[in-house]
Amino acid sequence: MSGLVSGLDGNCVRCGRKLKDIKSIERGFGKTCYKKYLKETEERMKKNQISVFDLRGLKNDR
Repeated sequence: MSGLVSGLDGNCVRCGRKLKDIKSIERGFGKTCYKKYLKETEERMKKNQISVFDLRGLKNDR
């Protein structure tokens, strides 16, 4: 699943601690850091998300 090369050394990509759990090693994150990573990712996605209502001010130049 990971694709994050840094986790392949058995250390957490986020904090650098040694990973012990097999799922954590596969993910590249410890449990706490993975939860934080997911929360941060969700917040970034919400921040960058727009709706059709945000586009109302744009003019159609056709």
